[in-house]
Amino acid sequence: MKKASLTFKEQLIHIYRQKGTSKKVQSNVIKDLDNYDKLLEESKSYHYPGPTYSCILDVEQQTFKVLAVQGTYFTDDVPSGPVEYLIDLVNEFILDDDRQMYLYTIDKLFSYHLYLYSTRGNKPYKSSFTFRGISEAGKKEVLMQQNIPIRIKNGEVTMYFISVTNISHITTDQNYTINFYNSDEKESVNLNVEAYCAPEKPSHLIELSDREKDILILSSDGMSAKEISGKLEIAVETVNRHKKNMIKKNKMKNIIHLASEAIKKGVL
Repeated sequence: MKKASLTFKEQLIHIYRQKGTSKKVQSNVIKDLDNYDKLLEESKSYHYPGPTYSCILDVEQQTFKVLAVQGTYFTDDVPSGPVEYLIDLVNEFILDDDRQMYLYTIDKLFSYHLYLYSTRGNKPYKSSFTFRGISEAGKKEVLMQQNIPIRIKNGEVTMYFISVTNISHITTDQNYTINFYNSDEKESVNLNVEAYCAPEKPSHLIELSDREKDILILSSDGMSAKEISGKLEIAVETVNRHKKNMIKKNKMKNIIHLASEAIKKGVL
C-alpha cells in the first residue's frame, strides 16, 4: 500500500480511487447493499459529543455531499464537490505523526468492512478511529472519524457515510485502534494497528560506565548491594550510589527496569 515516492495527498487519492489499495478480490457471494435513503434519514437525528462535520462520500463518483456542519471550523460553503476537496482539508490539518496511520486506516476500511459484511450475515458495521492535527488557530486537536458503508456493489464499497467529530475534550492521545461496531448484534471488533503505522520513536541510549555495567550485571543476577560490594571489593555505599546515579541519568524507574532496557539495546 505504501508508495514512498508519492505525497500523503497523492497516496490518499490513490486509495480512494482504487477503493483500497490492499483490498483483495472479493467473491461474488457478497450481497449488494444500498442504505442511502435509510442513512440519510437516520443521520438527521444523530447527536455527537462535539463539533461535527458529516457527509456522504461517493467513492465510485469521487464526490461528496455535505449533510451537516455543527460548531466546527470546517466550512459548509461547499455543499458538494470532488473528494479531493476533503483530502485537502485532511492534508492541511493532520499531524505528521498520524499521516501513515490515516493512510493505513482508510486503506484498511475498504477490505475489513467487506470482510465483516460478508462473514457476519451481510450486516454493515460502523467503524471509527482518531487522528490528530493542528487547527487554524494553531491548537492541537483530536478528531474522531466514523464511517458507515452505504452502498456495496460488485464486491466493493462504493459509498460511505462519514462524520468527523472534534473530541479534544475527551482525549489528546492516539491509540492506534480501528473500532468496528454492529449495533444490531452489539458486537465490537478492535484492530490495533500501532505495529504497522506508529512513527518510530527515537532510541534512548543507555549510558553506563564500566563500573556501572559491572554493578548492573550483578544486580540483574539477583545479587544484593552487600554481595556486589564483596564481589567487586568496594563499599556498599559506593554500590548504592552507582545504582542511584545510573537509574537517574538514564531516566529509568528502578534497577530492574534499567537492566531490562540495557539488555534490549545490547548494552549488556
